[in-house]
Amino acid sequence: AARLDGFVHKLAHAALGASAAAVLSRGDREIAALSGAVGSVVAETLAETLKDKSQELRVKAIEKADLLGLEHTRENLASLMREELQGIVDVAHLGGAVAALLMGLDPGVAANAAANALYNNFAVSSIREALEDYSEALAAKAVEVFDNAKAALEEFTGEALEKIAEIL
Repeated sequence: AARLDGFVHKLAHAALGASAAAVLSRGDREIAALSGAVGSVVAETLAETLKDKSQELRVKAIEKADLLGLEHTRENLASLMREELQGIVDVAHLGGAVAALLMGLDPGVAANAAANALYNNFAVSSIREALEDYSEALAAKAVEVFDNAKAALEEFTGEALEKIAEIL
């Protein structure tokens, strides 16, 4: 899937946060819409700023899996990555609410919009990127192992044929 550029990505978060908040609000829909837009954009931007690169996220999850004696399955790694991202999600969630509060908007509505953006976009896409990288790394390692085994077999076969020729 094609990735959105940064501005369009944030604009989409603002639109979704604003529309969802306005629809769900029982109070002032304009304030709710502004709060939802601010909460989702600030939270997503803050989370992206704090997040390690997907490769670093994967490495941390693998190290933790090794420490805990867990197999490197997609499920185990995804669970460990979610744990690793939780602190970032918490800070960004709070950041969205605080930004709305400082702007005189509704921090509760902003927090809900922030949570939606963080859990349904940021965390999911971060884990997906890290696991895609992991799958590519595993495939490259498998090719390397196969190539090395093939080369060793060819070398062994060549040596064996030379010995057979000497005997004959």
